Amino acid sequence: MVHEIFHVLGFISGNIKYFHNPNYDGGGNKYMKNHFKTETIRGLETLVLSSPYVLAETKRHFNCPTATGM
Repeated sequence: MVHEIFHVLGFISGNIKYFHNPNYDGGGNKYMKNHFKTETIRGLETLVLSSPYVLAETKRHFNCPTATGM
């Protein structure tokens, strides 16, 4: 259900790469596209967010030290 709510709010995979980096200081890339990667999960190509904070929180929340992102 959360997945569908994100679609209603306008979060679609094609736009995720344009999320703004909250640590943007005026230099370099203001978007977070370098924190996204495509992985094959259960046979499906999936866009995964793997910024340092999201990765740490995902591992903690799901008690899964091998998680690669959310």
